Amino acid sequence: MTNRGRHFLALLSTLVLGLPANAQPQRQNLPTVDDLQVGTYVQIEGRVVRGTFLAAQVEVYAEPRDEETLSAVIEALDPLDKTLTVLGRKVSLSDEVKIRDADKAPFLFEDIKVGHMAKAKGTRTERGVLVARRLRVWEPAPDENEEVKITAMIEEADPAKSTFVVFGMKVKLSPRTEFKIGT
Repeated sequence: MTNRGRHFLALLSTLVLGLPANAQPQRQNLPTVDDLQVGTYVQIEGRVVRGTFLAAQVEVYAEPRDEETLSAVIEALDPLDKTLTVLGRKVSLSDEVKIRDADKAPFLFEDIKVGHMAKAKGTRTERGVLVARRLRVWEPAPDENEEVKITAMIEEADPAKSTFVVFGMKVKLSPRTEFKIGT
C-alpha cells in the first residue's frame, strides 16, 4: 500500500470510526467450548437427531436470563391441563399467558395443533416444567419443522467431549458450531 493509501485509511478511520489514526482493528474474543460452564446461560440453535441436540450456533450470555425459552414443534397437547409437549419437555401455560400467532395476533389455546411450531418463554419449576408466560404458535414452513432453539442455563458440561446439557437434553458441538456473544 502506498503512503497516500495509508494516509487515506488513517483519515477515514478517524472520521468514520472515531479511532486514532494509528489504531489497529480489534478482534472480538468469541466464546469457546471452554466458556460453557455449569450455570452459564446460552441460546442454542440446531436440530435434534436421535435424542441429541446438534448445535449449529451457541450464543453465550455473560449474565443470567430472566426467562428460558423452548422453540420447536409441538409433539402433544393436553387441553384439560392446558399443557403442551415440546422436545419431550412439558410446557404448562400460566394463568396470565399471552398466546400469539406468527404475526403477534391473539391466538386461542383451542386452535393449537400438534405439528405447529411453538416458542414458549417462561420460568422452569423444580420438576423441570416450563411455565410459559408467553407463547407464540404458528404453522411451520416445510423446512422449518426440524429447527430447534433453546435459551436456558447449562446444567452439566463436558468441554473435553464438546457436550453440555440444557433442559435435561444433551447438546453436542461440532467443529462447525458457530459461537456468538449473547446480547
